[in-house]
Amino acid sequence: MMKKFYVILFLVLGVITFAQSVKDLDAKNGFRHIKLGSHISEFKGVLEESDFLSERANVKTYNYIGGDIKELFGVKINSVSLYFYKNELFFIYLGFEDPFELHHYMDLKKNISNSYGNKTFYARNSNGSVVNGAIWQGEKVRMELNRVDHTKHKYKPIDYEYTTGYMVIIHRELRKKENDDNL
Repeated sequence: MMKKFYVILFLVLGVITFAQSVKDLDAKNGFRHIKLGSHISEFKGVLEESDFLSERANVKTYNYIGGDIKELFGVKINSVSLYFYKNELFFIYLGFEDPFELHHYMDLKKNISNSYGNKTFYARNSNGSVVNGAIWQGEKVRMELNRVDHTKHKYKPIDYEYTTGYMVIIHRELRKKENDDNL
């Protein structure tokens, strides 16, 4: 009888220990070695200035040229952009290699869900171009995985002849401050 109790206790503790959630997303606080909230000075030699979002007050955008980020769970990454608000990293963008097919999206979603849990929100946008999307939202960090078909855009459809995909990791507090500054 006591043996069964210890076996059940061990199994329950094992499940609790290995269960993943968005709390792990908050603890990770970024992507690999790139941490949200980091000062721009921590990225010397691996950034190339970009003019994307240059109209936003106190925002600087850079392309990450470190060369060490090439794939995520077997899906090729073709661009990494870092967005700084008042010199603090608040937004990480990963662009996946085109075409970004449904199986790429499903594989990434499955693997990310294994890390941060299945409790996701469905991502969508007002123009209708996001055809598949998932959001993992912690207290401090939000992660979005999106597959986009630009031909579905309500206002400016563009035929790229393929779907694109991207993932963003956002520092929620800094993003709110940045949005408030740019109202």
